[in-house]
Amino acid sequence: MKRIIYFFTVLILISCEIQYDGSSRYIAKTIVIDKDGVPIKDILVDISSTRDNGNYADNIASSFTDDEGSSIIFFPPLMKSGSYSIIINPKGGVYQTKSISNIKLSDFENYVFESGPIVLYENDDIVNFKIKLIPINDNHTIENIEIDAISANDFVYYNDLPNDNDHYPEQFFRILKNQNFNLSYTVRDYSTSPVTSVNHIVNVSIGMESLTYELEY
Repeated sequence: MKRIIYFFTVLILISCEIQYDGSSRYIAKTIVIDKDGVPIKDILVDISSTRDNGNYADNIASSFTDDEGSSIIFFPPLMKSGSYSIIINPKGGVYQTKSISNIKLSDFENYVFESGPIVLYENDDIVNFKIKLIPINDNHTIENIEIDAISANDFVYYNDLPNDNDHYPEQFFRILKNQNFNLSYTVRDYSTSPVTSVNHIVNVSIGMESLTYELEY
């Protein structure tokens, strides 16, 4: 009888607007799909927390996706400040793992966070794109490196971190095979007064294999 009461209580919490006090559990809802939008079932979903000092706590709750690719996880708020991560851990090596990090308590509405659809690509469809920076002028720096390729990054920030791209431009990307995309970047010339900035766009093609692109600046 206790199990039946608990089951119906969970259904009510899921289907209705949830009213909690400060000591109630939080809820994370996810939907995991493949590149064609087909739900993926039996995927392990973990919730972990990160304190403000950057130290990771152990996983605090887990669940598996159902036939609709959905996962609902109840978990206790372990801290008043910090962030949470949703970690998708498929088994068998067919699909990529994926982590959605830097989720704040302010992102929860009525103690519920809904990630929306999370796309997992098959590992066989993913290649690495690496940029090798080659300085040819001591007066130049490079910044704001971006690509508009279809991304398959394993690690995604739900809320952006402070932007360090100006000083440490990103040089490694996980993307899908067989696509053309634009690589954009800015070169700053400190030999002029004032300093001048020139924006560049280069078209890049990637095939079945990972690619290291040599970028002179």
